[in-house]
Amino acid sequence: MRLSQALLSLLLLLSCFTCSACHRRCPEERAVDRALARNIMCLGTKYHMQPVGECVRMPGGDIQYLELAFKIQGPLQKAEARKVLVHACQDFLGDLNSDARLCGFLKNHSLSIEEVGITILPCSASGGVLHDPEIGKAELIEGIALYSTFEQGSAFPSLKWEYEESYEEALYMLSLTMNEASPYRSNHKLAQREGFVARSSEEVQQQKC
Repeated sequence: MRLSQALLSLLLLLSCFTCSACHRRCPEERAVDRALARNIMCLGTKYHMQPVGECVRMPGGDIQYLELAFKIQGPLQKAEARKVLVHACQDFLGDLNSDARLCGFLKNHSLSIEEVGITILPCSASGGVLHDPEIGKAELIEGIALYSTFEQGSAFPSLKWEYEESYEEALYMLSLTMNEASPYRSNHKLAQREGFVARSSEEVQQQKC
């Protein structure tokens, strides 16, 4: 009996603490939480993806950047990954900018493509990491699209190649693919000529340094 009463008291205490923490969240945070939860469900359903993470930058309540990350069934060619990235990012941005409550907390009352991001992690049928030459990660972050491949045989994902293009280049390549005007081919020289910047893991590290 005493144990039951003690357990009940503990549960009531935790409940009060949780409710208090929820009430302490500022209106901006609650607006962001609702917007992200809505888009996690909508984008996951539309593009057959599973949510794996989110990123929010809002120092002092100033909403500067919102990003969602998903796993998706692979493998995906660059053209397929590009299509998902661009369309999902456009859907995400459009939904956020149509949210009157969220926009009320934005300095310019809207977000740009550089202020939202989508990351997709193509996985094998068993849910495992895909290795080079398959794309292991594709992301459209702050207006830059990156397509990464990972080394074979590594216990943890280790970058091998990274291909970069701007959002505008991604839109252009997507329009060519959709119009079937120029079939996409992923060889290195052609990628560079068509706007891709291809870098090895060593070149990526040198650029970061």
